[in-house]
Amino acid sequence: MEKFCVFCGQRPKQKNKEHIIPKWLIELTGDPNRVGRFGIDKRVLSSGLRNREFAIDQFTCPSCSDCNSKFSDLEDASKTIITKLINWEPLSDLDFDILLDWFDKVRIGLWLACYYLDNNISGIYPKFYISNRIGTQDRMLAIYQADYERKGLTWIGSDTMAFSFAPCCFSLLVNDVYFTNISTNFLISRRIGFPFPTEGYNRKEDGLTMFKVTNGLERMILPLLRKPLKLSGTELYQPIYSFSASMHSGSTESETQFYDTEYVRTHSLDSAKGIGKIFLKTGRKLHPLSHTASLDWIPDHKHDEATINRDIIIQTMEYQMHLDELGPSLDSTLSPEEKRYWKRTRQLWRSINRKWIEFANKQYQEDTTPTIKSSGRKKPRR
Repeated sequence: MEKFCVFCGQRPKQKNKEHIIPKWLIELTGDPNRVGRFGIDKRVLSSGLRNREFAIDQFTCPSCSDCNSKFSDLEDASKTIITKLINWEPLSDLDFDILLDWFDKVRIGLWLACYYLDNNISGIYPKFYISNRIGTQDRMLAIYQADYERKGLTWIGSDTMAFSFAPCCFSLLVNDVYFTNISTNFLISRRIGFPFPTEGYNRKEDGLTMFKVTNGLERMILPLLRKPLKLSGTELYQPIYSFSASMHSGSTESETQFYDTEYVRTHSLDSAKGIGKIFLKTGRKLHPLSHTASLDWIPDHKHDEATINRDIIIQTMEYQMHLDELGPSLDSTLSPEEKRYWKRTRQLWRSINRKWIEFANKQYQEDTTPTIKSSGRKKPRR
């Protein structure tokens, strides 16, 4: 494949390497020289399943030197925030705004890295890259705490075929803190009261997703996600209406009028940039986080090891399938032959996600089934 910069999508200038998982996070979670597992090597499936393993600090993609430098400030700020977070220290809404930008960066970086590693086995060609996907779509972050000491780094869901077609949901495990990150067009807009689409479709000439937007309801409808998450913990939500993403979402300048309202401005961190406030869900209530750092975001309970390790996999796989169901129809852009191919492809990757769910349930049963030890005594004769 022809190489491209993971930030801008152009041929790398003054070639550099971007660590998809930053070095500071690798060092924060264990031996920086350890070997990592990077899913199944899909290029050799015909000869059986083979895990892809190599030094975790070698998980890099091509980038321009200038592009790489532009994101150094985001990495520095995120390192400080993640360090505070895993130590359960006070954080503000602005901290989480930065952290959600960082999750956008990592999520799209993982998507492009798997594109490279699998040699584009899915036959797709990216229409966006890290630089034009940060802070351009509604997003949420769920945070959970495990009740056991864990030192390590794991990501879940980035190696699935579902993720290769739509990099909208993955989970990240940082020591004993578990995250699920979801981001897609208009994920929460309608139910948080913002303008929302009445119609979505993929444009035939270039495959870009287009939306027709209407006025918001200007009231909140809970829950913001119609499909509840499997795990209970901290849930943070942020509506995004940045029109710098118009080439992807199909928004036009005429549609900006729908956002020029007192309701939208009141519920935004920066209405000029289209950045909504960070909303924290506690129980059945939703309220904006404060600029003042606090402990309000900390989960109110811990999950046992077996349960959280099962449910984080199931939650990720189920939500990848759920988001696919919410996407616009492809009927207007595909030929009959292409429709049949896409139907078979969707059936395949959904079956793979279900296999992951079966694996998680089986592993849970093995982990929670008590071991009965024999006393060594013979049974008495009757």
